[in-house]
Amino acid sequence: MDLQAICAGIADAVANRNIPGLTVSHYVPDAPVEPHFFIAEPSIDYDRTFGKTADLEIVCRLLVGRQDDEASQRLLRKYLSIGTAESIKDAIESGRGGPGQPALNGACDDLWVRRAERPRWYDHAGKLYLGVDIVVRVVE
Repeated sequence: MDLQAICAGIADAVANRNIPGLTVSHYVPDAPVEPHFFIAEPSIDYDRTFGKTADLEIVCRLLVGRQDDEASQRLLRKYLSIGTAESIKDAIESGRGGPGQPALNGACDDLWVRRAERPRWYDHAGKLYLGVDIVVRVVE
């Protein structure tokens, strides 16, 4: 498992969707340019099957600005929708391979978005953002 290739692959899948105005990083940025999607924290359970595989979930974070209460929430809901040009879920899952093909250009066998967790306020580098964690399950 090449964790860097997986993280970069997820970020690339989102960036390649060319969602207008969205900044994308494969790392946690010091100063996010909003709205900003980035790879935040991996959770790895090693040695799940006879010491050969790991269970991997990657928490991605989406931060939007604080234009005003309603505008920020509308923007976040747009990104959390499914089947739209701005859908983050659809963008991430565009990195899946075709039937029988690996995902993220061979970095893993498959991936899918499991959930978006409770939008809330994030204090990131001393600035307050409305955001949400998006949990991606990766199968190697």
